[in-house]
Amino acid sequence: MIAQRDRFDEWVEAGLLEATTAEALRRYENDHGHAELAAEALPLATPPAPSAPDAPAPPEGRSRALALVGEILGYLGAVLAITAISFLVGQTWSSIPTAGRIALVAVLTAVVATSGFMASRSPQDAAQRLASALLLATVACAGWLSWVLVDAAGLRDENAALWTFVVAAVVAAAIYVLRRRALAQLALLATALGVSITTIEVLDATEGLTPGLVIGSVGAAWTALAIARVLTPTMPALIAGGLVTVSGISTVAFDEDLRWLVLTIGVTVAVGMLVLAVLRRELLTLMIPGGIGLLVFVPQLMEHLVGNAVATWSAVLVTGVALILVAIRMLREPRPD
Repeated sequence: MIAQRDRFDEWVEAGLLEATTAEALRRYENDHGHAELAAEALPLATPPAPSAPDAPAPPEGRSRALALVGEILGYLGAVLAITAISFLVGQTWSSIPTAGRIALVAVLTAVVATSGFMASRSPQDAAQRLASALLLATVACAGWLSWVLVDAAGLRDENAALWTFVVAAVVAAAIYVLRRRALAQLALLATALGVSITTIEVLDATEGLTPGLVIGSVGAAWTALAIARVLTPTMPALIAGGLVTVSGISTVAFDEDLRWLVLTIGVTVAVGMLVLAVLRRELLTLMIPGGIGLLVFVPQLMEHLVGNAVATWSAVLVTGVALILVAIRMLREPRPD
């Protein structure tokens, strides 16, 4: 019982037992002869040794560096592959049969799409950026595959372009539903514009105000969906939608009969964007297309109405000062959380 008494003493010294309780336990053990208590108590009193990890975790800095190197290598590989494919296709495309063209582009589309989705499964930011770039390339490859197919089917010119953009838009929409990121969103906007413009060409409605109205309507709808937070992330949607709206209005402004009215509408729309940017801080990025719209429309409107260079540049000066005052007003507000 010496070992047992020594263990009891250790427990008393560690503060786990009162001295009186330890003495009562000794007497009980001596009276009943339970020597196995010491063997059972020892592992209880000894804390378990910490289990060794399966493998040492790499330092965080090293992990980030490897991810960055992987991202750079991915971009480099994509550039080399695109360059090689462009050269090879340019040299041999005319001699490749239709079935071979379809198979070549289909395989390329599948490889790019698979690589993009595999990269998207990594939690690393670098891998996510690489995935966005590869999935953007997937939209382009899908459009190329559609063009090869419609060309094989005998469609030409505007009809072939329309079907190409329709397929690319469907692929871009699917990617955006799965990955609501900026590049996927911009790809969807670009393909939607392509579908709209080629539809006008197929309908032979490219004269007059129609192209500008269609482009401006797409931009306005895109901006409205961003304001309603249907499109996320909001910042690129607001900027892209606003710029497309300004572009559509400026296209319509070339009509001499309605030039003053269109330019007035353009100034009004630009001012409206700036007002929304000031009143609602979550719409702050509307300042970019709004400011560009003022810079585009105000000088043209003044030149159309007055026809004087001094007056035109005075309007530019007033516009610049107004934008500076708006910016100072916004910067003086407390920063949001």
